Amino acid sequence: MTGIQLTLPGEAQALKPERVGDGRAQVTYVWTGEDDWGYLVVEGPHSFGADDQSAAKNAANAERQRLIAALITPSEPKTLEWDGITQCVQMTWNQRTVPPGWSQETSVDAIALFCVAEEDRAYTVVAYGARGALENAYAYAALCSAMVLGRDEGSEG
Repeated sequence: MTGIQLTLPGEAQALKPERVGDGRAQVTYVWTGEDDWGYLVVEGPHSFGADDQSAAKNAANAERQRLIAALITPSEPKTLEWDGITQCVQMTWNQRTVPPGWSQETSVDAIALFCVAEEDRAYTVVAYGARGALENAYAYAALCSAMVLGRDEGSEG
């Protein structure tokens, strides 16, 4: 994933990156520890249209409507200040899903960041973890470490 850097604590495994659209790639990182399992999904550098001052809020609202249509009740999008990011909106929810590598459905908490950086780069970063324990999961720590890099800087994650 170009243009974004993450610190991946613990024993993270990256799944094969997927191209999910024009200018959009998605990478999923998975932690399989018994007490700190979770996963982080990073999409960018053109996760959504970033050409106006409300782009991150618009992307969060669109995702919120998609979740509501799937009978999931997300929080209201909340604007955040994030170093190096011109727009950042957060949204949280919980849902039942089958995490990567699992065969059974489980309840998870999720927190998503919709971020716009310079040069109209847009990223969506979503951390998932065990219901009631997301803030203790490595996926959450990785989400909190997200930094957007300038065009001339290398990238990790």
